[in-house]
Amino acid sequence: MKALVYGSKISGKGAFSLLSSLGYDVEYVSDNSEKSILDGASLMVLSPAISLDKPLVTMANSQGVEIIGELELGYRYSKGNIIAVTGTNGKTTTCMMIDNLLQSASKNHFLLGNIGKSFADNVSHINKGDIVVLEVSSFQLESIERFRPNIAVLLNISADHIERHGSFDSYVKTKLDIFTNMENNDIAILNYDDYIVREIGNNIKPNVYYFSTKERVKGAYVSDKNVYYMDEKICAVKDLHIIGEHNLKNALATIVVGKLLCIPNYIILRSIKSFLLPPHRIQFVGKYRGKNYYNDSKATNIDATINAVKSMRGSTALIVGGYDKGISYHKLFESLDKNVRSVIIFGQNRRKVEDAIKDFDIRYFVVDSLLKAIERASRERVENVLFSPATSSFDMFKNYEERGDMFIKLVGDINEE
Repeated sequence: MKALVYGSKISGKGAFSLLSSLGYDVEYVSDNSEKSILDGASLMVLSPAISLDKPLVTMANSQGVEIIGELELGYRYSKGNIIAVTGTNGKTTTCMMIDNLLQSASKNHFLLGNIGKSFADNVSHINKGDIVVLEVSSFQLESIERFRPNIAVLLNISADHIERHGSFDSYVKTKLDIFTNMENNDIAILNYDDYIVREIGNNIKPNVYYFSTKERVKGAYVSDKNVYYMDEKICAVKDLHIIGEHNLKNALATIVVGKLLCIPNYIILRSIKSFLLPPHRIQFVGKYRGKNYYNDSKATNIDATINAVKSMRGSTALIVGGYDKGISYHKLFESLDKNVRSVIIFGQNRRKVEDAIKDFDIRYFVVDSLLKAIERASRERVENVLFSPATSSFDMFKNYEERGDMFIKLVGDINEE
């Protein structure tokens, strides 16, 4: 049996390892592979970065080669119960909250998927009854066939990755594929405050629970500054020590998961109170010359940046820009809080962002590097400098982590001069 793996990073290496253990003769392929490499192949496994419209993928499909993603491959051979989390924003944070919850409850579990750990590479360690928490991206959902989580969490949907999916409607459809194979005894946990997500609840098979900061729902919600599950008071909102409404929603989704798994309230609360936001998510870098610097490099779309801005207390200089994802930036500037006194724009998409901001009465500067953006922001008369790019990092950096690390380094360098 011959199998091909398209992509040789974390997901590709995991797929290669699993396929080899199953007895396949495995070869890596790339954009430069000759079409003859398809001869004799029965299966091609795609890494998330590989789209279905790649020439070698379409050629393989036309020759009867089965095309699946690494997520699908891992699912086919996993014995665990799956909690899958998707959405435009908050996936990583919510997965890590659930991971912390399961650790606190002493549950055997794995945290895998888009968070940076291959599902396929770990299936040999997963036993029946173990819980697998998967961060799932739209890129991964493009290439599923049978993938069926026991619990699926959809946090929100807003415009993102249009350069990959072609349109917002196509992006939404891909996100909704997470529910395609689910049945009545499975569970969907949906954000009631997101109109698109709320409406989905009327058109899917699994049993639906919600979370909301605005309405009483079947699930977890906020009412009179308290958190409830159904009609049971869990705690006061302030007791959770959560920064930002978006993170409060992530916590509510986690609470629903905990209650459905019959984890006691005191353990749920202990896990959320002890949870620390991962790096690059409104990360406090330091206070220099009277300004607070925040690294929110994980904000790779507009809604994430809007949420970050809402979390700021005091006057703010906002740094945005990066890779051109084919989206409009008008929504960002329509939504900016009045505390944003200036916007500094850099990156590949800087002219496109400038075209959008010109329609608004907002003080702005356009520069050609992250260094110059920080230098400009450091001269603004504000309390906060927030680096929240509102797009991906691939124009100048390998990933958002590298971009965030560079921001932290440059902030230190500039202020130590």
